[in-house]
Amino acid sequence: MRLTEPKPFYFQDTLTPTEQRGSLRSYLERQFPFHAIDWAALLGAQCLRLDGQIALDLDSTLENINHISIDFPAYQEKPVPIEWRLIAEFDDIIAVYKPAGLPVSRTTRNIRDTLVQLVKSRWPDAHLLHRLDQDTAGIILLGKTQSAAAYWQPRLNELLIEKHYQALVYGQPDWNNYACDKPLNTRKTSGSDHEIRSKMHVCADGEKGKACRTVFAVQQRFEEVSLINCHLFTGRKHQIRAHLAHLGHAIVGDKMYSHDGLFYFKQLDDTLSADDLRTLKAPHHLLIASKVVLAIQGERVTLTCEHDSPYWQQLVGGE
Repeated sequence: MRLTEPKPFYFQDTLTPTEQRGSLRSYLERQFPFHAIDWAALLGAQCLRLDGQIALDLDSTLENINHISIDFPAYQEKPVPIEWRLIAEFDDIIAVYKPAGLPVSRTTRNIRDTLVQLVKSRWPDAHLLHRLDQDTAGIILLGKTQSAAAYWQPRLNELLIEKHYQALVYGQPDWNNYACDKPLNTRKTSGSDHEIRSKMHVCADGEKGKACRTVFAVQQRFEEVSLINCHLFTGRKHQIRAHLAHLGHAIVGDKMYSHDGLFYFKQLDDTLSADDLRTLKAPHHLLIASKVVLAIQGERVTLTCEHDSPYWQQLVGGE
């Protein structure tokens, strides 16, 4: 996607203790590493404020500073899909649909266009109860207020009693049902630039890892891909993606867990070609949080949604 036209944007943040030990310049460079911004010009235009006071020096320390705000007269970032929608509203929580490609919260590349910021246009104090990967579509829960989120986050297992995903995977499994209980862990890396540090892997016998359980069921087989229902019993990082890759059927479009991670590095370098995308069959992985069962005031409430990606529809023949 190309950059959109620059627009005014008001940014504010609460500093962490680590950030308070650095300078204003170091904070800005860490927060906006992929943005070509003339910080000196913004400083001169009095667009940077520290605890409400105009910042005077980019090299000033942030010690004893709690809040920073930036009034960008013109700001742009790489566009992402922003077509979220409300699925259900309850007394203190909401369930919304997140499209594939929209980050749930701030990243180094997307600060303005995130699910949280978009939802806050309607519920200004909304806070996440859990997360989805940027490329994963589907249902996500938020508290309408910070106090609601603080109440439900430690009780999420009482609220969210079932989680089901659908995935399109490469190939056709030779099983119809498969319960995968393989523990997962991050792989120890040697520091090489050719290793994916955030990638999860199935633990070898005797290796310590986090207990996981995913129950898979083949719903339909197509010419090149298969549709899999994934019942998630634990919520480990990349659990479904890592388990399916371990079984030899990585999720379509998954740059990290398919093709030995080749396209993950090419995406980081912005060098993915049209041929690469044809090989992947989709620019994002085809995984959706398609169904949740909630416990609301003593009743089971089932919420569902469907993937709106044209790549999904194309691979399943529009069915």
